Amino acid sequence: MIHARTFQREHTDGALPAWEESDFLASEALMLEMKRVYQIEGAREIIEQAQREALFRLDAFLKK
Repeated sequence: MIHARTFQREHTDGALPAWEESDFLASEALMLEMKRVYQIEGAREIIEQAQREALFRLDAFLKK
């Protein structure tokens, strides 16, 4: 997330990369996999905790 934020700051010219059909297929495949994983008992809580920790780290990095 930190690297994504840094990339975003460095590329503020507004130019977005061209989207390829394979990007959408990968995104759809990822969504299906996330739905499958979320059905596992306790998986949602583990994923959400990991996301919270990443956001806390990003916030701490940005406050430096």
